[in-house]
Amino acid sequence: MRILRIKRYKEFADTPDKNAKLGHKGDGRTLGDVEFLEDDKVVFTCKSLEPAGPSTTEARKDRRIPEGLYNVIWQKSTTSGNQYVQDNELPLVYNEKVSKVRAIRIHIGNYGKDTLGCILLGLTANDTKGTINNSTAAIKKMAEMWHPLAFKVEIKEIPTNEKKD
Repeated sequence: MRILRIKRYKEFADTPDKNAKLGHKGDGRTLGDVEFLEDDKVVFTCKSLEPAGPSTTEARKDRRIPEGLYNVIWQKSTTSGNQYVQDNELPLVYNEKVSKVRAIRIHIGNYGKDTLGCILLGLTANDTKGTINNSTAAIKKMAEMWHPLAFKVEIKEIPTNEKKD
């Protein structure tokens, strides 16, 4: 079984953005450690960037999705990074509580404003600024390893005593 495991570890508060798109609250963000597992063996690691909390299942919110286990399908997308994946497909993340309609994708981006409610991957992170780096390389690596194979996403919440910066 293939699992992309995200262990959230640091959250950065929102700063208002009066020019933001509908539902966007600013640049609040959450960093995570990512492990790509195949049959419980780590085959690749990187970092993740998601919107700030609180987590929600509601659509049209620029907030991260709740802790849990999610299904993934590869689906055609116009989201950033699709040009690096065969057939312009990116992973769409969903489960019984978070609908496919919410359109949570794994895509390219480096800053909180890039998340658009989704999950970004990067090879490294700046834990002081709350950004990730080399996102294109991380997405390419994910696609090389797992496109078009099925996998799951497992998200672990930030420990309560480490919530805000």
